[in-house]
Amino acid sequence: MDFDLDPIVWRKRGVLASGLACLLALTACEQAPSDPVAAAQAAFASGQIRTAMERIDLAVSRNPDDLQARQLAGDIAMALGNADRAVSEYEGLVSKAGENDLVRAKLAEAQVMANYLGAAEQTGSQLEYTVPLAYTAAIAFALSQGDEATAAARLEEGLERFAGAPSRLAVEAERV
Repeated sequence: MDFDLDPIVWRKRGVLASGLACLLALTACEQAPSDPVAAAQAAFASGQIRTAMERIDLAVSRNPDDLQARQLAGDIAMALGNADRAVSEYEGLVSKAGENDLVRAKLAEAQVMANYLGAAEQTGSQLEYTVPLAYTAAIAFALSQGDEATAAARLEEGLERFAGAPSRLAVEAERV
């Protein structure tokens, strides 16, 4: 076997090996982020919904009791139109997080989307209307029942209650 003892050749090989090691490390990071919740949030915020779901699934598999990861999993599932997954995630949160009107509103919205109207009615009856989404969930439920008068009344109440953020309520209501 012939070995090249030229130091320049060895330096070039070292640089090449170092570059290859960096690329492999970057690839490993891309495949398995050290903080999959943060990676899921970033992907979700940038509109990469499927990537966000992959990342949040990794986070949930690593720590099934992480309430933040579970809520994000429900949010991403809703964005993907997977209401059943969202209902499952939010139901677990409501039972663990206790009195959280935002999670309860998300659950009601997911139940309406999944056409679990009996469950949505029960969840909606527990809303305290402390967040704009509670109103939009109630609006969605009323519209699913063909009750336009109640939907309009909830919209007016929400706009009055959250006068500082009417666009948020209007955007949420428009999604329905």
